[in-house]
Amino acid sequence: SLLSYARQLDIGFENHVNAEYSGYVVQTLGDAKLICDVAEVGPAFQPGHAHADTLSFELSLGLQRVFVNSGTSEYGASEERLRQRSTPAHNTVALEGKNSSDVWSGFRVGRQAKVITKKVQLSDGEAIVEATHDGYKPALHHRKWTFTPNQLVIKDSLLGAKTNAGKKSYLHFHPDINVTLESEFSYQLEWPSGKAKLSITAQDANAVLEQSTWHPGFGKVMKNKCLVLTWHSEQTEIVMNWEE
Repeated sequence: SLLSYARQLDIGFENHVNAEYSGYVVQTLGDAKLICDVAEVGPAFQPGHAHADTLSFELSLGLQRVFVNSGTSEYGASEERLRQRSTPAHNTVALEGKNSSDVWSGFRVGRQAKVITKKVQLSDGEAIVEATHDGYKPALHHRKWTFTPNQLVIKDSLLGAKTNAGKKSYLHFHPDINVTLESEFSYQLEWPSGKAKLSITAQDANAVLEQSTWHPGFGKVMKNKCLVLTWHSEQTEIVMNWEE
């Protein structure tokens, strides 16, 4: 319905949603679907439902969701509510344990991350999305996604950080994804209908697979795995390849 209405307004949405309008980039290439969040925290005047999820993403292969953000299972001012809204509960980067936006209480946001640069290039065979936010200022988080029908490459950098310590990337897997360590920084991902390989390039880094939870609906809690990458250099790269 939205696409039909967009065509009536002569807005060229077909296989993607343009970040210029929504702050979200949605691109389908082959059987893979990528959603990138390069939006402002919003609505700015009352962001009570917002999460600290700037520059996060989700990825599906066919009908299988692979990377998922936390979701929401409860309201109120509990520790779990704060955790689900936090940056580490999303597929993005945290610096020194801070949230990219200052989420607090049940429905409050203080300091808000601003997306200060944004660039989107979409075609039938490739999508390149780049954005920078200032939620850790004076440090800036820059992320670049390069997406093709069989690969996703994510390059992150934290510019202007005082030290190389305290930089972490989070990758939350759907509960159906079985994650197996093949070698240092190399993982095999399998699910009932397919498989993929994930590799990480970073200097002086370590990766740990942790238990977490995913919340596909209110009151729902499902166990899943989260890969936490601690990097001590200025940038890191994550590469995921999958079979047709």
